Amino acid sequence: MTQSTRTIPAILLNQAHAAAANLEALWPLTDAQQLDNDVHFGDNMQVRQTFEIAKLLLGVDSDEAKDLTIADAEYVFEGAEDIPGRNQVLVDALLAANDAFEQAHEIQETGDAIAIVQAAACLANGGAVSADLGAIEALLAEDDAQAAAEGEDDDVANLVRGFKLAAAIAKAIVDGSDDPVSGPALMILIANEYLDSCDTPRTFAKADQLISVYNSGVDDAAAISLVETAAQHWQYRHDEILWDKDEAKRLAKEEDERKSKAALAEKFAHIKDDPNKPEVEL
Repeated sequence: MTQSTRTIPAILLNQAHAAAANLEALWPLTDAQQLDNDVHFGDNMQVRQTFEIAKLLLGVDSDEAKDLTIADAEYVFEGAEDIPGRNQVLVDALLAANDAFEQAHEIQETGDAIAIVQAAACLANGGAVSADLGAIEALLAEDDAQAAAEGEDDDVANLVRGFKLAAAIAKAIVDGSDDPVSGPALMILIANEYLDSCDTPRTFAKADQLISVYNSGVDDAAAISLVETAAQHWQYRHDEILWDKDEAKRLAKEEDERKSKAALAEKFAHIKDDPNKPEVEL
């Protein structure tokens, strides 16, 4: 157990470690179906995460956020810049979320503080974003020292450490900017790039959870909730990669046949055989 995971219950810690290990054991992926499944999973996760980020940009309790749908997020992911019959405000929020999602990849690729600020700018709706780059670099250096002490082999420690760093950096940018920037949205983008850089699987979080985690500064309760969510997400990704379309069709057909037989049996359950009915020889 590392300093970062000392408050995580042992049962949950073991569950998360097992989920991460089972997922990572699939690599390198060589099966064509599994490779395709993982690409599809990645696309689906971008749709789902940008949907949650867009809700943060709109305000989770706003009428617009409540009107937003996954179908909207899918259209925008596929390249739509407007959706007939839909409020353009929703589309713009999704466009900003996807721009930020893509821009965030530069964080891992360059490791520069300015890349984080550029991702934040995508979330600011054209507003002015500014930050003390020296302060961000100091936070990154502090994390480097902790990572060196703990090592980067523990996926759960990487998760907790990554979110603590991401929340601190996001807060520094939010506090230093003249115009509104969504701290919770920026936090998840930074955290996932951090996880990628540590070879730890990415995670997913809904808008309400991101707000709670961000506002807490990633306290013990927030860390536990993040580990719970990540363990479920890692297991889900593992199962999605191994999903077999043909086997799924076969099982679905068997289930349909079972239900049909059960329905017929129930329909004719009231009909009793006549005990006096003569036997018919065949």
